[in-house]
Amino acid sequence: MRYTAVLVILLVLILLCKSGSAQIYPYSHYSSKEGLVNSSVYCIMQDQKGYMWFGTENGLSKFDGINFTNYSQEELGISTIITSLTERDSSHMYIGTRGEGIFLFSYESGKTLQVNKSPMRMCGELQLHGNKIHSIHQFNLLETLNLNDSTSTIIPVPEKDAPVDIIKTKNGEFIIGTTKGLFRLENNELHKIPIEGFENIPCFSILQDEDESLLIASENAIYSLRNNKITVVKQLFKNTSSRIFNLLRDKRNNIWFSIWGNNDLFMINGNNVVNVSDKMGLNKGTIATIYSDRAGNIWVSILGKGIFLFANIDMRMYPETPDFQNTSIHAIVQPDEKWMLFGTNDGLVTLDQTTAIVNSVKFFPDYFEFVKDLALVDNTTLLVATSEQRLNGKFSEVLHIPASPYKVHYLVCNTIFTGNQFIYSGGWDNDVKLHDKNTLLPAGELTHIFETQNAGDVRIRDVSIDKNENLWIAGQKGLCIIDREKRKWFPGGGFQSTDIADLNWINDSTAALLSAKGFHLLTIQNTPPYAKEKQFTELKKPSCIIYFHEEEYLAGTGTGLLYHINGESIWLKPDDGLLSENINDIHYDPATNKIWIASSEGFMEMNPDAIRNIANTTIPINDIQIWYGDRKLYAHENMEVPFSGHTLSIKLSAFYFANASRIQYQYQLNDEPWVTLSQGK
Repeated sequence: MRYTAVLVILLVLILLCKSGSAQIYPYSHYSSKEGLVNSSVYCIMQDQKGYMWFGTENGLSKFDGINFTNYSQEELGISTIITSLTERDSSHMYIGTRGEGIFLFSYESGKTLQVNKSPMRMCGELQLHGNKIHSIHQFNLLETLNLNDSTSTIIPVPEKDAPVDIIKTKNGEFIIGTTKGLFRLENNELHKIPIEGFENIPCFSILQDEDESLLIASENAIYSLRNNKITVVKQLFKNTSSRIFNLLRDKRNNIWFSIWGNNDLFMINGNNVVNVSDKMGLNKGTIATIYSDRAGNIWVSILGKGIFLFANIDMRMYPETPDFQNTSIHAIVQPDEKWMLFGTNDGLVTLDQTTAIVNSVKFFPDYFEFVKDLALVDNTTLLVATSEQRLNGKFSEVLHIPASPYKVHYLVCNTIFTGNQFIYSGGWDNDVKLHDKNTLLPAGELTHIFETQNAGDVRIRDVSIDKNENLWIAGQKGLCIIDREKRKWFPGGGFQSTDIADLNWINDSTAALLSAKGFHLLTIQNTPPYAKEKQFTELKKPSCIIYFHEEEYLAGTGTGLLYHINGESIWLKPDDGLLSENINDIHYDPATNKIWIASSEGFMEMNPDAIRNIANTTIPINDIQIWYGDRKLYAHENMEVPFSGHTLSIKLSAFYFANASRIQYQYQLNDEPWVTLSQGK
């Protein structure tokens, strides 16, 4: 009996990016310990299918996001450093070497063929030009290899000038950067490009922008060239002589570069020049190359240290530093566009967003200033809820945060909220105290909020006021609403008699409660009991939540961040770049479209659009091989498969280097259940 099967392949992307240890920017690190053939990587290339290739001091490595396939010098027939890689077609690439010339490498066989018959110097960079290959030996010479007869020719360069970089523009021109200006390569001759006022400007690195202007890395500055007119993009390092190399603009419009002999990695973000190496504590070493793959991930090679992959620059981390040692963050407030204020397990932390400077503030060195909550009375007055009982009676005392406009008042309570007239503070004894907002003097107390035999068993978790000026009180026994006549109401729902950790307003008509069971959406009503539950979503260990709208939210839990939109959810965890899976608070600033996340190991900043893009990302299968016995088949091909005795082999790859381990492959035969494959095999 024979059966006919239709083979269908499905790829599911589960999550986003993987990171290294908690740093300013998440990254992944790959060296010989992780499988690279050698940790000194001189060149990087992504082929048409999506694989990453690394040319090293001792061979060649191919990377699919999880595994390395290595080719030693002996296997390649090369006895020197691989200094450049460029693809010829979907089956081959050219390998440039130090002193042995250029080799043609077959992806399928893993074998090489030396292309040049005449000797060639170091091939530091290769550019294909029809039946020719142009090769640069930085600061030395420019060579052209004729593929028809395998002979090389040294192209004359003006005296006391030296070629440094070569690019091919969108219109097919070849531009050479030298120590004394730009040249156009035509018919194996160099022609000087006239630049008004800058004809002899050193050009150490060149790239072409989307608008077809040229970005030029020079000495102490980066320039933009358009229509033979040059403008300064950024003046750098005025008091030193710095040759700027490895110029790259990423998809977020940041400009990356390195400095010849400096051993540091830099990034221009807006008007700021960031020393990425210092910020992240990277092991310093010579930066050989900076490369962007088609997805926009940044790959940086540091000789002797391996490869550093930056897959999510939209996420910034603020971990422990000498000025920021109390990294367990519990609360966030944003007084204005410049300052962010954080409450920690022992004091406050300030962030000046204009300088990215973080400082810890502790007013009472002898006390344990555990911050439970933060609230603003106005743009310069901060209220701090603390559990430190020895600070009782300090509320009227005015404290000042150094080098900032903020004055601070400490109040012993569990949660704090400022209304139009009063400050409301929820404690641990089933009560809410009121203080006058202007004078800070006591103004009353609401006791026995929830029915209980022991008031000490009831913490008040959150307090807020709705559009009808009703007071909402969330606690360990559920939700209580006190109207303007001081009548108490307990709306029905699964949230009652359970611990409510957080209370949020989605809009004027909808509230969100975060209970020990999950999320509860409530419709706000104008008549008693003033709220009605309309939706519940189960979630374990919730701690905080922000809603962008009813169908889109970001929730913090004890096991990571949950992003939900239109019925679809994805998780973010430490492997995806978070400082910690223990999330305590979330703040969203719609003016700047930034999310601030408080965790047990510091705080984070990210763009919600980056998360949205991840949720909507589909990854194509770039490489697939299907074998039936010794016969190679193709996707979607109908075939007859004998009942037994034969093996169907499937090898497929898709590429999501931000977190390749989160890609899941499945296949289906006819109407049978989907079968999950292990790492695409």
